[in-house]
Amino acid sequence: MIEEYYSQIQVIVWVLLLVTGNYLLFGKVPDKTVIDVYRKSRKIMGFAFLVYCVQFFLQWKFSVRDEFPQAASALNITFFYLASVLLGFSFISLLDRKYLSRKRVVIDLSVCAVVAVMVWGSIVFMSYTVSFWVLMLAALWLFIYVAHISLIFFRTYYNVVKKIKNYHSDNVDIFIQWMSKSVFLAIIMGLLCSTMAFAPKWMITIYLIASIPFFFYIFCCFIDYLVYYEEVEDAIVNELPVTTDENLSTESETEKSLKLQLLKEHLQVWIENKGYLQPKINLTELARKMGSNRSYLSDYINSNYSCSFYQWIARLRIEDTKKLLLEEPDLPILLVAERMGFSSGSHLTRLFTQQEQQSPVSWRKEHTGK
Repeated sequence: MIEEYYSQIQVIVWVLLLVTGNYLLFGKVPDKTVIDVYRKSRKIMGFAFLVYCVQFFLQWKFSVRDEFPQAASALNITFFYLASVLLGFSFISLLDRKYLSRKRVVIDLSVCAVVAVMVWGSIVFMSYTVSFWVLMLAALWLFIYVAHISLIFFRTYYNVVKKIKNYHSDNVDIFIQWMSKSVFLAIIMGLLCSTMAFAPKWMITIYLIASIPFFFYIFCCFIDYLVYYEEVEDAIVNELPVTTDENLSTESETEKSLKLQLLKEHLQVWIENKGYLQPKINLTELARKMGSNRSYLSDYINSNYSCSFYQWIARLRIEDTKKLLLEEPDLPILLVAERMGFSSGSHLTRLFTQQEQQSPVSWRKEHTGK
């Protein structure tokens, strides 16, 4: 039976977590101020991995599940609760540097400590029945906490995706998709954990096996994310300033009209010169070329074209892509994407299909027969 491998799987998991957790904590990271948030978030994730490691090690070393089933349940709940708090700190702070305040850290860790004291106090000082219901309530609270922290994460995540699409011309948002996948998996693992505290050994063994790719995926993605972190951070940190009515009122109608006219003229020249075919354009760079500021330019694009900066650039590029497909029907899609400023052939295909409801290959075949 699968539970025969319970002990061996525990060893594999805690050794994996020990190695990866220490690497996240102490692995070399470039000494650059711009990645301070990444460095802090990575260390928190390392602590979370080590919390999981200690929990699995204790379960394996002392055979807690066999000797003290209620203590095993208490161990699961308290350690998984702490790990969930740390996972939330790590992921959300990567997307919102203001999230990890001293007040939030104190409150979340204090609540975690209170739950741990209640759970272990009931095990030591109360009857089996009372401790069972305390464990049930603690598991329910863990369920609620995981749901709450997940809601905060996804709200933050989609807000950041919106910022990225209003700042970069390329699909930079793909660099943070691993976070949403990781948190989605973490939700499943966390919610299952609240029931694993009372599950039979064979179910826990399956849970442990499933956790191996989960932890390894987060570890690999966290390491790889360093390569793309600065591109994402540009869009998050360089958030558009709020344009207030007071600021607007300082400009006369003539000044506003003149500024708008100049922006239109500069944009028209830029479009005629096909500046949008340049790869990796961002809003700040274009605003500088237009002699404007990114807030004004963003408002202009959003209001006049009813789309984000990313969508506006994509539309311009796709119109030129259709002309190129007709003019050079034998040109490979990869080279078409390169000439049109797209980051890859798959990026071109995805955006082209979204706009034209068919792939560039199908569109070209329909219009040229090739």
